[in-house]
Amino acid sequence: MITMAQIMHILKEENTPQNNPHHCFDVKDHSVATMYHMIDMGYKLNEEHLSDIMIAALLHDIGKKSVKGINKKTGFDTFYGHAKKGIETLKEKGINLSETALFLIEHHDDRMNNKAPECDTPTFIILCDLMKADLLAQHPVYQAKEKMQELTDWIEKFS
Repeated sequence: MITMAQIMHILKEENTPQNNPHHCFDVKDHSVATMYHMIDMGYKLNEEHLSDIMIAALLHDIGKKSVKGINKKTGFDTFYGHAKKGIETLKEKGINLSETALFLIEHHDDRMNNKAPECDTPTFIILCDLMKADLLAQHPVYQAKEKMQELTDWIEKFS
């Protein structure tokens, strides 16, 4: 089982600034903020036995450093394919996570692709909560009601 110390080491190694209007934090601080929002929604943090949910909250964006690009029109950072690259990065580092944690990391940005992954209802609810926490940990402008409504509409579309 992965420890909080190992996760923080990975976050420090894979940390990168996020120069775009969606984010006000670097990857490490954004990931910690995402975990905070999961706790705020009622998920529990237990350092002795980190849940798949907290592991996914902390590691959901670790692929960003490897896929970071720049939009030539705006000059902002892009991170296309970061979820799948994050899974690859974990495997390259020899980090073995549960299927649930890997699923949550891989699919945390599926709303951006307007698709829903195939999974059971409890996992879908957790994934939606992770997406919400991810939004809440972004720049305050993107925490606006419209973005939350967009997520709600996406959830209802696939429920």
